[in-house]
Amino acid sequence: MRLCMWLGLSLPIVLIIGGCAAFTPPRVDLESAGSSSDAAEPEIDIDKDSRQPLPGIVRAPEHSAAKTVADAADSSVAVETGPSQATASAGTDTPSQPAVEKDVPEDAPPTVAEKALRELCKQIGAKLGSVSEQDCIAQDLTMTDGWSVQGRPIAFKSYSVSGDQTQQPGRVLLIGGIHGDEYSSVSICFRWMEFLDQDPTNAFEWIVVPAANPDGLLQKKSQRQNARGVDLNRNFPTGDWNRLALAQWRSRSKENPRRYPGAYAASEPEVLWLLQQIREFQPDVVIAIHAPYDLLDYDGPPTAPQRVGTLGLYRLGVFPGSLGGYAGIDLGIPVVTIELPHAGIMPSKNEIHSMWLDLIAWVHDQVAASVTDRVTAAG
Repeated sequence: MRLCMWLGLSLPIVLIIGGCAAFTPPRVDLESAGSSSDAAEPEIDIDKDSRQPLPGIVRAPEHSAAKTVADAADSSVAVETGPSQATASAGTDTPSQPAVEKDVPEDAPPTVAEKALRELCKQIGAKLGSVSEQDCIAQDLTMTDGWSVQGRPIAFKSYSVSGDQTQQPGRVLLIGGIHGDEYSSVSICFRWMEFLDQDPTNAFEWIVVPAANPDGLLQKKSQRQNARGVDLNRNFPTGDWNRLALAQWRSRSKENPRRYPGAYAASEPEVLWLLQQIREFQPDVVIAIHAPYDLLDYDGPPTAPQRVGTLGLYRLGVFPGSLGGYAGIDLGIPVVTIELPHAGIMPSKNEIHSMWLDLIAWVHDQVAASVTDRVTAAG
């Protein structure tokens, strides 16, 4: 009897143990946080820490590229957060803007904007392996009242012409980090700003925006989209947006959330801010940095550069809502898209410098023609 009872109890135990030994967890293929392509990309710029959205900062309704940090001292807005889902609702109300104090004493405490910029540099330094907090602070980035969905500043740096200028200078808008998981596109902007800092012969006016999608970059796991799950490079108000953007997202992208164009064109504050820069600054050339396709793309009027560093020209075509489609095709502004070889690995120092020299040489040729046309049109 005892033998039978022992056998009766041991049989389920054996079956449980055998079942555990035979079970193998299913393999899950995860897309790399540092790559915007479907292939995994190694990450050298390390996600060092989890950072939270800035508390108590509100997005202001208007801005001008001519304003300084001090002009934004009393900007106030509530933090906006939303689900990163393709079905997320896009428009939100913004509160009224309080009066701005124009005369700020030298010993005044840090303004809201200054605190926000300092915190942004802290977060960038904690996220990227190629840009330290001090690298970011040293650039003395400024801002207008452009804020991301989660209340981070959209920071930039302006450059004027160095030395004597006999003709109207050309204008260049340089944008990195539109996709938050393309780390190298942010890091290389900081390297190129260092070149501009040291260039006594700079012949152009520049606006450099190193991290156009700060929320996507500074998520615990960086993502291509912004905090509302919108691909900013599908949200620009191209002429075909209403007709094609959502339709192609459903048919061609199979509703891939990484490619979601938003509920409507220019629904996102980051895109609205970039549109404002294009409208006010009126660039002769737009340079957008992406990764990791290892090529040079171009949209707009002739003539495209054939090579930048080791990157050769290969036109990818335009998508509804893309920056190239909006600025290059609809507005006729030359848009050069640098697709770096890796999203998480910076090019070599020599390649970074080589790309810069080739870009400057092409911009000289392109801008000379654009400035001549603009002066002629002005009368």
